[in-house]
Amino acid sequence: MKERATPSTMFGFNEKKVLVSYVPNKKPKKVVLLLSTLHDDYKIDESTGDDAKPEVITFYNGTKGGVDTVDQMKEEYSVGRMTRRWPMRLFFSILNIGGINSQIIYTANTKTVLLRRMYLKEISLALVRPHLMKRSSIMTFPSSLKKTNRSICTNGEPRNP
Repeated sequence: MKERATPSTMFGFNEKKVLVSYVPNKKPKKVVLLLSTLHDDYKIDESTGDDAKPEVITFYNGTKGGVDTVDQMKEEYSVGRMTRRWPMRLFFSILNIGGINSQIIYTANTKTVLLRRMYLKEISLALVRPHLMKRSSIMTFPSSLKKTNRSICTNGEPRNP
C-alpha cells in the first residue's frame, strides 16, 4: 500500500469474476476491495473526475441503499447479544434478517402494514403460544401462572380456568 499512488486501481480477473483493489485520494491508507460477478472489464468511471474510481465501485455505491436500510433495521430491534463466538453472531444476524424478510412477505401477502416492533411482538407470541397453552394444561402448574399464560394466549383477555 505504501508504494501505491493515489488514486490507483488494480484489477484481477478469473473466469466470470473481477477483483478490484482501489486506493482513494481522500484516504490513502484505506484500500477498497470489491469482488464482482456482474462486471468483466477494467473501466474507469469518467464522471468521478480526479478520483478515477472504477466503474465497479461507482455501480456498487449507487445500488447499496438496500444494504444500508437492512443494517439500520437490524440494529433497531436486534436479538443479538454480546458474544465472542462467531457462530452465535452469525445466528443472531440470520434471525434479524429473517425477521425483516418475514415482515416484508407478511406485508406483501396481507396488505397490512404493522410497525416493526408490533410485528416482532406478534410473531414472537405466535411462536410461544403453543408452548404456553401446553404448560397451562399441566395440573401441578401454579394457578397464577396459568392465568397469566392464558391471558397471553387470548390476547390479554383472561379465560376461566
